[in-house]
Amino acid sequence: MHPNDTRASDPLEDERLISTGKAAALLGVSRSTIYRLLSRSELPSTLVGRSRRIPFGAVASYLRCGAADR
Repeated sequence: MHPNDTRASDPLEDERLISTGKAAALLGVSRSTIYRLLSRSELPSTLVGRSRRIPFGAVASYLRCGAADR
């Protein structure tokens, strides 16, 4: 990693935004399930234009912590 690179090395701190489809693939669920998690505020998201995006770190955190609660 370059010394001036400000990207987080910890995946839980990664703020890159991914699509609902990519989040669904990473979690092994359907896009409908992702939208259900978003509506329950179990995953944060933001609108980019008309598209819903989810921080990669939130998906990684859900995989690590949220999977145990399901």
